[in-house]
Amino acid sequence: MRWRAGNKEIPAGAGRGKDFGGKVRDGRADLTGSGKEEWAGLRLGVGLVGLGWFAGVIAGAIKEKGAGLLELKAVCDVDEEKARNFGERFGVDRVFAEPEELMEDPEIDVVAIATPPHLHFELAMRAFEAGKNVFLEKPGSLVPSQMEELIKYSREKNLKATVDYVMRRNPLYFAIKMISDSEIFGGHLFLHLREGLR
Repeated sequence: MRWRAGNKEIPAGAGRGKDFGGKVRDGRADLTGSGKEEWAGLRLGVGLVGLGWFAGVIAGAIKEKGAGLLELKAVCDVDEEKARNFGERFGVDRVFAEPEELMEDPEIDVVAIATPPHLHFELAMRAFEAGKNVFLEKPGSLVPSQMEELIKYSREKNLKATVDYVMRRNPLYFAIKMISDSEIFGGHLFLHLREGLR
């Protein structure tokens, strides 16, 4: 089955939560030999809603790692001055104060939601209703039943949704898991790891 991103049709199997696996050449995704040739030439427009601290991390990742595949097309925040400043900082000229305006933009394929968590469910549902795929900052919702509803609705609409569990692929956590599983320190009942921002 194929899925849609705005006016683009995406091949079956594409976008299964893995990196797209290619390199960027001349501002386009070069996926030759990556096993992900279905991504070749595809460019998805991203609209970012909620422009707090972590939105800068998301926008930076889109610019740096998503080049050729993702393009930050629009930003939105209820604080219009903050939205304008953010747009200038990241070279985005489409700036909105209302999420619905961003979601109605035909150049937006994916809505990235980085608002306070209590707004995630409502904004994600609105994005699905507008025919947009959704990238949610963690947590996806505050209530498990809402997350189940989001998944069900995205499937009904043939749209994609993902939650940004940023530490899931952190090598530090892989190493800790390997050490924990090896039981070199003996069996364990509880492990607490605290990592702060420096």
